[in-house]
Amino acid sequence: MNYKYCKYPLLAMIALATCTLTSCEDELKEEFEMEEAQMNVLDNGSLTAVHLGYVSGFDQYGMLVPSFSVADMKRCGFDYADLINVQIGDDVFLKDVPFVTGFNEVGVMDVCLCDYNAKGTTFGFGQLHGNFQKFIGGKVGDPIVISMSKKGGYGDLYKIMHSVYDTDRAKYGTDEQFANFREVRTTGMAEGVLYRSSNPLNLKDNPVRYACVDQLAKRVGIQTEIDLADTDAKVGDYMKYDGFAATYCPGLFEAGSTVCLGLDASVFTETFKKKLGEGLLFMVDHPAPYLVHCNEGKDRCGFVSLLLEALAGASYREVADDYMVTIANFYLVQKGSVEYDVRQKMSVDRLVWLLAHYNMIQDYNTIDWENIDPTSVDLPKAAHDYVIDCGLTESQCEQLIGKLQNR
Repeated sequence: MNYKYCKYPLLAMIALATCTLTSCEDELKEEFEMEEAQMNVLDNGSLTAVHLGYVSGFDQYGMLVPSFSVADMKRCGFDYADLINVQIGDDVFLKDVPFVTGFNEVGVMDVCLCDYNAKGTTFGFGQLHGNFQKFIGGKVGDPIVISMSKKGGYGDLYKIMHSVYDTDRAKYGTDEQFANFREVRTTGMAEGVLYRSSNPLNLKDNPVRYACVDQLAKRVGIQTEIDLADTDAKVGDYMKYDGFAATYCPGLFEAGSTVCLGLDASVFTETFKKKLGEGLLFMVDHPAPYLVHCNEGKDRCGFVSLLLEALAGASYREVADDYMVTIANFYLVQKGSVEYDVRQKMSVDRLVWLLAHYNMIQDYNTIDWENIDPTSVDLPKAAHDYVIDCGLTESQCEQLIGKLQNR
């Protein structure tokens, strides 16, 4: 789905009416409450636009956090699967933005308004594998005006992409499937070198799987852990939680065999590449077997696994198949289904293509996603160029390849 971003005169100020601001700073709340009430309505009286609030801030992933809540949206007639238009301050206009319950319900680099897992706790404007703050903009205090583009307009894709994690161990045949833990065995990758998984340390965000991952890491003898999601401080806090059951991976952390990168998911930004470069050099300097993970082993881990597989010599088909194993593990999507094919096209296919064309990332909204050809990408070359951009020298890149190929 393409979005249009442009300078756009601020829509006539539409006050709160039945919608209320939440978590307002006093001066901003007073300013909005002083506005004269005005709404745009259709002939049948339904709401077409409302000034719900303002930009409250941005989270660690660059998600724009609004001052209003999911309940405010719903009171104004907006709901999941609607396509909405969004005005942020005087500088940003977003057209046909899906209102969804998971960032993986849209394609790579697509923008959405997300109520994560429909819980109302993580709610805001985000971009899959992008960074809303960096790529789209907005400033704290900017007013936000939302109008309906098409009621239920994202419905067909929403049904296909709706992201509901299944955490029932009984539905999985093996611990490996349940924990999203597996060895990477693509072309060029030596046996027993690289593993990928969900988080073995994070009791908070991976509560039903983390201890299972920890035991699997012990079983295969992981020597070096590449933690894409956490910082050292976060891992220290996890280990203090009551009932924390992991033992093996905490031991790696305390022994200095874990590198914590604290990455967001904006994989084509300079910040991401610089931090990932530190992790890749850590691999060069430490022994295999390696375990790469983020929290779910899906987005950040999915991209880094794809990168390492390609660097070692994997084909498009191999990296796509491995990436989609995670989708099957989390959402119980069957290979060959419409859901599987659409998710592959909107996720891994876009990532593969962008790996070879990440110079276009600033103009991503002009890309014709329907006509990209990921099979045409020279994956080893694209991965090599990306790794060099991460700050590795040619010699260090060759050392990393040697580690992966066990030569």
